[in-house]
Amino acid sequence: MLQTLVVLHHYNCLQFAYNMHGENIGRLNVYLQYDERNWETRNTNRLVWRVAGNQYDDWLQASVPINVQFGYKVSFFKFDYTFNPD
Repeated sequence: MLQTLVVLHHYNCLQFAYNMHGENIGRLNVYLQYDERNWETRNTNRLVWRVAGNQYDDWLQASVPINVQFGYKVSFFKFDYTFNPD
């Protein structure tokens, strides 16, 4: 997991580059965590972007519009696919 510090601007566009190449690469999820009052007790995690599977051997660009009226954090989670023959 990779997470940003609190961002206080209200209207932004998250832009990043990613590379997902190979078999069983898994998926990459981007979550937005925000709360209008208290980060510790009342937060909301919202999936704002996802990609899964082999995207070939190129670096790709992603842009995610963010329209939140309060401070927020962005988290990147990489999930691997594992094969379990059971």
